[in-house]
Amino acid sequence: MDDVYVFKKTLLERYDDCLNIFSLKSEIKPSEIQKEWSNFLDVVVEPAGWQAIWKVPRATCDVLKLRFPINIIGTVNQVYYDDLTANFTIEEVEDCGSDEEVNLPDQYDVSLMELFPTKSQENQALNIERTAEGIDSLRFFYSHIWRAWDADCDVDMDWNSYLETRIKFYFDLISQKMSKRLAVHIKNLLEEANYVFKRKQLIEEEMDDEDDDVPTKNVKELMHLHYRLKLLRNDLEMLENEDMRQVFESIKFSANGDGCDSTKRFSLNVHEQPASKGSTFIVCPESNFKELSSFINSLQIKDDTPVSTHHSLADVFEHCSNVKQIYLSPATHTLNFNENLFGKCTITGSNSTLTSKVFETTLLTLNGSFVLENITFDCKNSSVGLVITEGKTILRNCTLIGKPAASIQEGIIVTGNASLTLENCKFVNFATALQTRRNSTVSLNDVTIKDCQIGLDLGKKANSNMSGVKFENVKKECLKDDAKIEEEKDENMDIPEKDVSFNDSSIICIDD
Repeated sequence: MDDVYVFKKTLLERYDDCLNIFSLKSEIKPSEIQKEWSNFLDVVVEPAGWQAIWKVPRATCDVLKLRFPINIIGTVNQVYYDDLTANFTIEEVEDCGSDEEVNLPDQYDVSLMELFPTKSQENQALNIERTAEGIDSLRFFYSHIWRAWDADCDVDMDWNSYLETRIKFYFDLISQKMSKRLAVHIKNLLEEANYVFKRKQLIEEEMDDEDDDVPTKNVKELMHLHYRLKLLRNDLEMLENEDMRQVFESIKFSANGDGCDSTKRFSLNVHEQPASKGSTFIVCPESNFKELSSFINSLQIKDDTPVSTHHSLADVFEHCSNVKQIYLSPATHTLNFNENLFGKCTITGSNSTLTSKVFETTLLTLNGSFVLENITFDCKNSSVGLVITEGKTILRNCTLIGKPAASIQEGIIVTGNASLTLENCKFVNFATALQTRRNSTVSLNDVTIKDCQIGLDLGKKANSNMSGVKFENVKKECLKDDAKIEEEKDENMDIPEKDVSFNDSSIICIDD
């Protein structure tokens, strides 16, 4: 989106922006924060008549049956400052490479944070740059500073200390001051906290509507969500402290061999099991003896190989390190929230299925060298099946299944310099089966794509080799280059160029 305002700011500038908004009060209740923003935006944001691009979030794409990602051009008719929203007239959908007709309402109420004012305006008298910067500050605060549990706090908070800690933490996160594994772990914690909080709110609303007859399962889930949110808060508040974070990283992220690790193992609330003599794991949920013995006898493992057995794949990833080989029994195996693996591992199934018990997440993210064989990935609960971020991954004899008629589900996304090889694989029921982003490489051999809106979405500068690719009932077989809308990264929005320290009276910038 080259025609919109982009503000790349330093830590000090972000800190000053937020501090100026809350400068009239040293202590504010979290419940009063939205009102403070409303007052600020009422001064800096034009009330109506300005053009903007609406970057439609994934959840809204799902409601409106739009392909994700998608950008919509239009005009703001009225800003509702109290709600931090605006009434938006839809004028044009940016070319997303799809030939299908897009049916949209003429007007839609959208969050201000989803709007990006354009540099070109019909009314030249508007102070559109000030409007864009005000919305950018709002977006930064609620995306990177505000926490899910802040809304439940009903006591006055010291905003100088609050902003200092949170903004410094954000810039540490994007400035490569911590390892990639720790950064991914922190981002996953933040994502899960937001998900748990929204799920908790939904159940509380359902329980309010139930009057006296509240289902027991809702009560149990609500108790679990409250407990989980408390654990996530403990983890993140500890990680916000730079000294504690360094100690944590030195203990939890020490090298444990050349196998793979999951970021789930890094949680403060997980007690790592004693190191196994071997790195081979057999995962078999409860089954009868005949099925178990047949599965064990089918495995080609040397007699003297040290093997660990587990009932749950999620348990292996959460508690074990240096995992090199996993054998899955012919059953359905469930993964936790946004499972993220680093290192090197081979996962071999036997008519096995992988699925997620959590909705609207990525089923599995791979960072390293992985081989996955004979597995069905049930992605019906997931917005994305697999994300390949680095290294070389091979899928052999695998099937990925999405949700019929879904407009936002993606089978596999390949990013960065990652490489993916698919051999005798199948995609069924996805909005987009396979998406590649710049500099990534994919090789497809004997791949079938069926009942998908878009088969292959090949991004700019992505490399692809295809042989024996079949399309069945696919609306658009392949998108290439300029039809691609690349998702923007938060890291490009700010400048992590300096180390910064704070004291009570001033801010001191320390050059590298």
